[in-house]
Amino acid sequence: MIADFRITLILAARSSPAVRLLRFEREGEPIQDSVTVERDGRRQRLPVNPDGFFGLQFPDLPEGRNKAFFFVEADRSTMIRERFVQKLVGYWAWFCQGGHTRKLGIKSFRVLTVTKSDERAAGLTDAARGCREIRDGLAHFWFASESRFTSSGPAAIFRTPDMGVRIYATLGAW
Repeated sequence: MIADFRITLILAARSSPAVRLLRFEREGEPIQDSVTVERDGRRQRLPVNPDGFFGLQFPDLPEGRNKAFFFVEADRSTMIRERFVQKLVGYWAWFCQGGHTRKLGIKSFRVLTVTKSDERAAGLTDAARGCREIRDGLAHFWFASESRFTSSGPAAIFRTPDMGVRIYATLGAW
């Protein structure tokens, strides 16, 4: 799933002068970390271990606003929603505590979860929207069904739970 997404991303970036792929890394160092959160009245250590990480540059935008970084989660529909939401809580806490800047030197990031179906993407979007612990960070969480992109047609379509509204964007329109 990650390899297919990477191929799609590379092809999409090559076909558009408005976007350039800066990097793509698979699971492990340098993107592996952890964060301590307070949940249900107790401290808990959560891993931050995405399946992938990539950066995009938009040459036509002004410096400082022309880069976007994403952590990629490949969801094969085997994880229960609570466990998935716990991952998002970890990412949001890591963001709030500055882990991304400390570890990678980046100002911000989004988490893109690639799912096996539109229905699963919608279900995880709803689960994210329903989590009070990440409510302030919903714009950081994007969802895409692998059925929405292929290496032969590299336009990826993403969904976010931001403000209770489903927003769709194509790679070329970022």
